[in-house]
Amino acid sequence: MNNLLAIFMCLIFAIVSQLLSKHIGGSYMLYALFIGIVLSSILYNEKTKQGVDYTGKKILRIGVALLGVRITFNEMSVLGVDVLFALILSIFATISFGVIVARLMGLDSRTGTISGGAVAICGASAAIAISSIFPHSKKIEQQTLFVIVAVNILSTIAMLLYPLIIKYMEYNSLQAGVFLGGAIHDVAQVVGASLSISEEVGDIATITKLFRVAMLLPVVFLLSIIITLMVKNKSQDSEIHAQAPFPMFLIVFILLVGFNSFDLLLFELPIINWQLNSTLAFISKILLTMSVFALGLKTSFKDVMNIGSKYILLVILETIFITILVLLITTYIVV
Repeated sequence: MNNLLAIFMCLIFAIVSQLLSKHIGGSYMLYALFIGIVLSSILYNEKTKQGVDYTGKKILRIGVALLGVRITFNEMSVLGVDVLFALILSIFATISFGVIVARLMGLDSRTGTISGGAVAICGASAAIAISSIFPHSKKIEQQTLFVIVAVNILSTIAMLLYPLIIKYMEYNSLQAGVFLGGAIHDVAQVVGASLSISEEVGDIATITKLFRVAMLLPVVFLLSIIITLMVKNKSQDSEIHAQAPFPMFLIVFILLVGFNSFDLLLFELPIINWQLNSTLAFISKILLTMSVFALGLKTSFKDVMNIGSKYILLVILETIFITILVLLITTYIVV
């Protein structure tokens, strides 16, 4: 019973975060995270621990799986094969850059993987999806917490700054859309920045961003294989102590992409008159917000203060790196 109450509590605060975002602006992910941190000493205890942990692990995977309803294969064709291939390279290059720079800065490779994946793919959603395939530890939770905060802040800055870059570079609508969709971390900020220019730029930017979201599937799948091999080879990292879970949620993800691509989710639900794909996308948004709130509950202000300047610098460098790559793609490949 306590587990159900804890999960319901996470649901309530996820809805509150969504309402705050809708009425006063800002990122609902950040609202959920900060509310969780503020209330952690009150709401996270022995009675709620199991339900909160379940929300932070199992429910987030369901939320990530349901992201597949936002994507179709046909939408990607408008960008062209050259642009899609270049975007794929930029994603893997950014993750690799994150791992290398993290190690050079004295941080572990998991920090670089989680932050690099969040910057390269889709912000907070990618951070929690990638962190979920690592064997559980308190350190992983703290690293994920930082990444969520950092990418949301940097995405907001990019939303305001990048349209100015587009104006300076004199990009056409296709170039502007690819740049914004390829360089900004979170979907909400991509939409905000692109629609401030035009609806055409907004459509292209959204398609570009959703292609990056679709790359969550191969990235997490490859990482899960790598982690499993590390476990089998008895890595020297003492925190890797359990078999890495097979990402079953990725199978659901790709199935939903396929169903959505063939319009199999375009039928209306009775009574509420919502299309199934729109309903599942809304549910995904709520579930991911619940999991971020749960992460906040498991974190104290002391944990936040101990993050350190190295982590901040790492995400800034990753952001600059992918921005330069996408600028090159936009300038020399997109026509």
